Amino acid sequence: MLTAVNELQALARQLQTLSSLDHLDLHGLLALPHRMKSERGTIHRQGAALSEIAVVTQGVVARCRSSRSGEREIVSLHFAGGLLNLSSMVFSRVDVELLALQPARVAFLPAAAVQMLHDRQSGVRDAMMRQTHVDYSILCEWMVGVGRRDALQRLAHLICEIYIRLKAVGIAHDNWFHFALTQTEIADATGLSVVHVNRTLKELRERGLITLAGATYTILDWDNLCDVAGFEPAYLHLLAS
Repeated sequence: MLTAVNELQALARQLQTLSSLDHLDLHGLLALPHRMKSERGTIHRQGAALSEIAVVTQGVVARCRSSRSGEREIVSLHFAGGLLNLSSMVFSRVDVELLALQPARVAFLPAAAVQMLHDRQSGVRDAMMRQTHVDYSILCEWMVGVGRRDALQRLAHLICEIYIRLKAVGIAHDNWFHFALTQTEIADATGLSVVHVNRTLKELRERGLITLAGATYTILDWDNLCDVAGFEPAYLHLLAS
């Protein structure tokens, strides 16, 4: 069905940034049964039972954990093609909250169908294993950021990472990208206060590293931005990098 092919192209593009897929792998991915839903806000709460694997096809979805006092931390960001809970092939409950940070389109795939394709197609299996490893690698890099980078380095590093990830799937071009997160959401992703985020974005602009118009970020000096951030893209394991 044409709509099915269109909706799941994002998943195929994302996995192709990490691993080579042949035509059988691609056909299997695009033929996966799924239901589509437009989402805004909470998709699934932490601890919810889930027998489907969610894939972002449009927009931005975060995985979050909250403290007992209700304070939220964004632990990962996912864009078009992002697999949100591949662990549903193993565990029946999600250990994070899935949150659409802006209007998003999400495909929900039966975990059993994904498991069958994973077992049958070695190319798909390799790509999904790589995606799981990259998610872990990004989480480790974020932990280093919160623990060892100052505010300027954290924000610069996040901007570099998001640009490279979006560029890999054809969403960012010519040193600019659309990133419609509020400063509160950026604060939740970096462990900073909203005031600190505002002040640090201003400093990045004043240094001539970026411009910010609404939700559009333009990188004016990529080399210096990477130098400020200490950014090395190897942890993203992209085939083109």
